[in-house]
Amino acid sequence: MQKIGAITIDDTYYPGQDLYSDGAIEDEMLEIAKQYPESEYNRVITERKSWPILYHFSNIRENIITALPIGKHDRVLEIGTGCGAITGALSRMAAHVDAVDLSMKRSLINAYRHKDCDNVTIKVGNFQDVEQHLDEPYDVITLIGVFEYACCYIDGEEPYAEFLRIIKKHLTKNGKIIIAIENKFGLKYWAGCREDHTGNFFEGLEGYAEGGRVRTFAKKELESLLAAEGFSDATFYYPYPDYKLPEKLFTDAYLPQINELNVNRRNFDRNRVVLFDENKVFGELIKAGLFPEFSNSYLIVAEKTSQGQETEEECKVDTIEKLSYTKYSNQRSERFAIRTDIVATDEGRVVRKYPETKAAYTHIQGMQKSYEMLKMAFAGSRFLPNRAKLTEDYIELEYVEGQSMEAYLDACLMRDDMEAFSACVKTYADEVRKVYAGEAFVPSEPFYETFGQVSLSEDTLGACGMDIDLIFSNIILQEDSQTVIDYEWTFDFMIPVDFVLWRAGKVYLENYGNRARVTEDAMNELLGIRKGDAEIYRQMELFFLQQYCYQGVSDLYALYDSMGEKAVAVSLAEAAEHATGGIDRMQIYYDLGPGFSEENSDMRYVYPDVAGSCQVSIPLPKDIRALRIDPAQKACMVRVDKAVGYTDSGVYELKLRMNEDGMLDDMHAINNEDPQIHVTNLKTGTTRVDLQYCIRPLTAEQMASVKKKKGSGMERVVRGVKKVVKHSTRK
Repeated sequence: MQKIGAITIDDTYYPGQDLYSDGAIEDEMLEIAKQYPESEYNRVITERKSWPILYHFSNIRENIITALPIGKHDRVLEIGTGCGAITGALSRMAAHVDAVDLSMKRSLINAYRHKDCDNVTIKVGNFQDVEQHLDEPYDVITLIGVFEYACCYIDGEEPYAEFLRIIKKHLTKNGKIIIAIENKFGLKYWAGCREDHTGNFFEGLEGYAEGGRVRTFAKKELESLLAAEGFSDATFYYPYPDYKLPEKLFTDAYLPQINELNVNRRNFDRNRVVLFDENKVFGELIKAGLFPEFSNSYLIVAEKTSQGQETEEECKVDTIEKLSYTKYSNQRSERFAIRTDIVATDEGRVVRKYPETKAAYTHIQGMQKSYEMLKMAFAGSRFLPNRAKLTEDYIELEYVEGQSMEAYLDACLMRDDMEAFSACVKTYADEVRKVYAGEAFVPSEPFYETFGQVSLSEDTLGACGMDIDLIFSNIILQEDSQTVIDYEWTFDFMIPVDFVLWRAGKVYLENYGNRARVTEDAMNELLGIRKGDAEIYRQMELFFLQQYCYQGVSDLYALYDSMGEKAVAVSLAEAAEHATGGIDRMQIYYDLGPGFSEENSDMRYVYPDVAGSCQVSIPLPKDIRALRIDPAQKACMVRVDKAVGYTDSGVYELKLRMNEDGMLDDMHAINNEDPQIHVTNLKTGTTRVDLQYCIRPLTAEQMASVKKKKGSGMERVVRGVKKVVKHSTRK
């Protein structure tokens, strides 16, 4: 037993060594957990630009759990906690959490980052050993990214079924299990993403023909597994883009709309190819009613099937509420981080907006004030704000049925009815100008703080109490009115009226490629936006997003631009060629004293694009003496374009030596199944090295050319030696 802050680490069943590890990066993560508070994690992620650090420390990981039915009196068993990505969220939601993980290093990371959580015990060891000594039943057991590994630590011919049987023994009478897992038929795998666990193309789709110790499942397979083991009451949620970094949760009661699934480039971990437009294919699947079968991931809440007759008291339920949909807006500044749920109640659906941080409750309160302002502003117009009611925990809004203006405009484009499209946009603009008749715009200090120092022409009209999020998707078309369903960005100071109109057009056009037929100039003309003003409004929008809404935070969109792996649009034939094994597997060897060894090495997948270009950042352990990088597992050609090392005192250029056989054009040809790059000037205290390089397979024809050149070179050397000898003899 050991204590780290308020956390207890129970190492009774720890085997004495970590049986799996991501290598040196775990040392770096442990230092982060020790040195930085949670409030600093986003900054660290932005600075280090490392997928493991993003994956393990991003608050977005918690999104998979925070909207689920875990009560303040529940006891939770978290199996496979890793570095504690969701342990903190569970601690805030439940009475007590027992967290089980096989790795001591990862458990230490978890403990240090959550050292103030006094209701968490971390049990280190193989689950099969630990579970035999669990004393009390649990209300909730979580398997987040764990179930697919059951065959690695559960003995028997049916490890997945046996895993469920074991878990079931530790649940209370109406206990629940929560499973998050990839869908082996997820659309992203058809579109060119590699299987998350193996890194190979199409492996899950082909039934893991290469073998291995990981399995994901289709929806029906999971339903059958759960039902067979006594979990017949299972609710499926569909996390989007996936369960690792989810932004939305859909259910069968609330499925996505066409054009809603447009965030499909999130390959931070490894390179991918792009075989088709996933947004368009999702649209066709949605129309065909097949989205659940092709969701990239599943989140399942399955209740233990009750045995025998329940008493009359147990059957009583005061209220029935069920989550239909969740959207997370917590990649913003703390004061604006919220979650939006659509909940089915006894009386019908309602919309609830929850603050994700204490600071965000003020923002939630502001929505109630916005509702009151807009009721007055919209009086006498076709616009209506949906009703709002503030509570201690959230603000509740009415759920409004109907077609959005955005969907109507899309339908116009689909049937090529530009006349109806134009009429709708113009009518919208006229109605906004009617509501906000406007007067001479006078900027204020709050305006500058929100939208920046911009200069607008003297005849610009402005108004107070404007909802700048009066965009087409937030307007529901009804027979006699247009209900505005979301108005969180309503301000009581003066804002240019045309900025609101310009923003509606900009948001509509930028989100989906199939709207590209409408140009920005054409949209602005329909909205009545002057050409000279559009660029000023763009500056206002950038300031609002970067300096006001996302102040101090790098959202996943920005991070993907700076650290995401490449997504290469290629044909199927090019994808197959690109996937040929060997050149995408790098092995890194760290000499910590006794020389290079497999024990002190890391295997890493580094995916070159079609041209062979790639880059890698390698954190180094403290006591490293020498570094060797095997850039591939087969004969290859390599050209290193940049190689630098980082120390506390600065950056320096690395000197490299390869076991090459010669040069071909500008690349080193290594005709060896064990190509090696040795760093010959590694400085003491180097914490990281970065490489940019080009790598390609070495064909037999190319090797023959290298040998020929090498032979010619040797012949010249021999002739030169003979001349020297002959000249010496004459002397």
